[in-house]
Amino acid sequence: MSNKSILFISLLKGASWGGSEQLWYKTALYAAQNGYQVSCAIFDLKGKEDKLDVLRQAGCTIVLLPFSEKKRQFFKKLYYKLFSKHVTNYKLNKVVNDLKKHYYDYIVINQSGFMDIVNDPWNDIDFKCKVSSLVYHNYIEKYVFSTSKADKMRKRLNAVSHNLFAANHMHHVLSKQLNFSIPNSELIYNPIAFESKYSDLAVSENESLKMIMLAALISSTKSQDCLITVLSSEKWKKRDWILEFYGNGPDKEQLEKMIAKAELGNKVFLRGFTKDVQEVINNAHVLLQITRQDAMPIAVIEAMAVGRPIIASRIGDMPKWVLENENGWIAEDTSYDEIDRVLELLWLNKMNLQKMGKRSFELFESKFPQNVEQRFLDQITN
Repeated sequence: MSNKSILFISLLKGASWGGSEQLWYKTALYAAQNGYQVSCAIFDLKGKEDKLDVLRQAGCTIVLLPFSEKKRQFFKKLYYKLFSKHVTNYKLNKVVNDLKKHYYDYIVINQSGFMDIVNDPWNDIDFKCKVSSLVYHNYIEKYVFSTSKADKMRKRLNAVSHNLFAANHMHHVLSKQLNFSIPNSELIYNPIAFESKYSDLAVSENESLKMIMLAALISSTKSQDCLITVLSSEKWKKRDWILEFYGNGPDKEQLEKMIAKAELGNKVFLRGFTKDVQEVINNAHVLLQITRQDAMPIAVIEAMAVGRPIIASRIGDMPKWVLENENGWIAEDTSYDEIDRVLELLWLNKMNLQKMGKRSFELFESKFPQNVEQRFLDQITN
């Protein structure tokens, strides 16, 4: 048990919640259960109420960071630009300055991306604490830093006790972009949403092949449009399969139109957000994660945790978990021919999916930490 204090600061404001939030959230609960005085600073967006209630019930102190959403309509957009944006920034700076006055033994700043920390009001933060940690959950492969922003990033990376990355590839990319050897770097693991348990599910000759994808509906990064295009060919239309997309996002309407135009309404389904990830994966034969941009999506780990093969892209850390012809296949890119190639391998190996799923579960058990929250707590308090 400990009576030391931890402040978790979440910088996510593009959505109410996301995969980047799970590690700090579960670790905050775990730390509170183990006697730490836990505070959580989080942007005040709708959709977080249930999570905040759980944190409060565990004894955590909640600090809401003021937030004003950008508007699209002309007059609302003008009002936001001329007035509400500045009022919100004033209030946010006031809350941040109040946080600076307190001493915390440990401070964790959780970025949903990789450079949130150099934006106002975080770029000149000088919190009072013994140990500080900066967490990175994403990257942009071809991003080019301006000279001033690169200098700010290097300064921030040097100033913290720990730089914690959700994927080794993310660390490699950022180091290269900054031309800088990032100090005090470590790998973190995001927690899965359920207890791991192997679930046997073979494919019979007379059964539809069931494919799933769990990701935000953002075609520019998650490539759902590319999958639909490939599966629109006559070859695939004649085959017996189902593809279910789980998740919400701005491209939902566009994808619905693509599905209708391709006459795939009886094969491709947009299921929306699901709370029961384990059941969704258990009822599928294979997970598809053929995307343009990803670090280490938790959906891949969760599929392995129940024994499902995966088709993934050669991006981020996914190739470290998905081994060619062992527990899945790797697409070199998201081109039509490459997606068709890996899906064809899947089709030809339907009867081997059970064996590949068992290999997925073996790899999960050998690579994934038993207690992710304790591991992360140890990292941020040492």
